[in-house]
Amino acid sequence: MKRLMFVLVLGSVLLPLLLTTAQADPPGFNLADVNGRYAFRFQGARSDGVPMTLVGAFTADGNGNIPDVRVFRKIGAAGAFELVQHSASPSFYTVDSLGFGQMEWSLCDPALCIIEAFPTFRFVVRDRGRTLEVTGTDEQVVGGTATPQ
Repeated sequence: MKRLMFVLVLGSVLLPLLLTTAQADPPGFNLADVNGRYAFRFQGARSDGVPMTLVGAFTADGNGNIPDVRVFRKIGAAGAFELVQHSASPSFYTVDSLGFGQMEWSLCDPALCIIEAFPTFRFVVRDRGRTLEVTGTDEQVVGGTATPQ
C-alpha cells in the first residue's frame, strides 16, 4: 500500500513537470524554423529614390536553400508589374539562434535568363516561422512581411 501511495504521489509531482517541459518551445532558432512556401509583399524605394514594390512567393526547404522564387516587381508609382523569375543559380538563407536571418535570391530576366541581380534581404523570424519581418539591404530599401501559404 505504501508503495502504491509513493508511486501515485511521485507521479502527481513529475507528470505536470514533464508536460510543461514537453510543451515549451525549444530554445533558439535554426534553419528549420523557415520551411515551406511563403507569400510576400515588400514596399520601399530603390537607392535612387524611385518607389518599388515586390510581390511573389518563395519556397524554403528548412536546410538553408531556396529552390524556387517567383517575383513580380513594380518600379515607380505608375509602373506596371513585371515578372522576375528564379534563375538556375542557387538562392539561400541563414538563420541564427536569435531568429535573425538573411536571404540571397538569384534572379534573372524571364526572357533572357541572364543573371540580373542577387538581392539580399535581412529578416526576423516571428511565431516559429509563421511570419518573417523583412527588409532589403542592397540597391533597394524595401520592407514587408512574408507569411506561409
